[in-house]
Amino acid sequence: MTLLVGFGSTAAANPGGPEATAAGVKRTGFFVFEKNKANPSNSRLAWQEWTMVGDRPPRKTLELRWRAGSGNGSTDSCASNAGWLPNGTYGGTYMTGFDGDINGIVFQLDNKKCGRNGTERSALFIHSEMMPNGKQNSNVESERWDGPIDYFSEGCVKLKPADIKQAAKRYRAFYGGSADQRKSKLLVVTNG
Repeated sequence: MTLLVGFGSTAAANPGGPEATAAGVKRTGFFVFEKNKANPSNSRLAWQEWTMVGDRPPRKTLELRWRAGSGNGSTDSCASNAGWLPNGTYGGTYMTGFDGDINGIVFQLDNKKCGRNGTERSALFIHSEMMPNGKQNSNVESERWDGPIDYFSEGCVKLKPADIKQAAKRYRAFYGGSADQRKSKLLVVTNG
């Protein structure tokens, strides 16, 4: 059974190596960011779960989707602190209570070189706008969600607070006690 939440279906991403195994059944879960060239702040982030049994082709068993933005409107993946994420696969780490320039629930992503000129993009996250405790602070712009303008970022993937909470809940349910450990395949970025 596939559950679709939000908009349309996602392009199939290669499930790659399994994260969990049991009696010949292998399972993996990861995020897929689909770029919307017409409006980068109206792109999509999906959480996908895949099951592989023996030699059979992988089967997508769950998909949740949310509106997400990446960058300040620029489609230049080599533009540091401005353009959307370069295509490819990212490893990363899930954290809660994060306290920095961004706060709260975050997935910190590996650095990635863009394809055109090799510029290394760093300080990349999947995040929202919230306080470290996950609540909203009406007095600080970077800690409150004001609407569609907040899908813009300095290159990170941004979700509204309710959506990142839902994404984190499903991620934790899938990975259980290992949710906060580094994952070699946390996010796949595609042209949608």
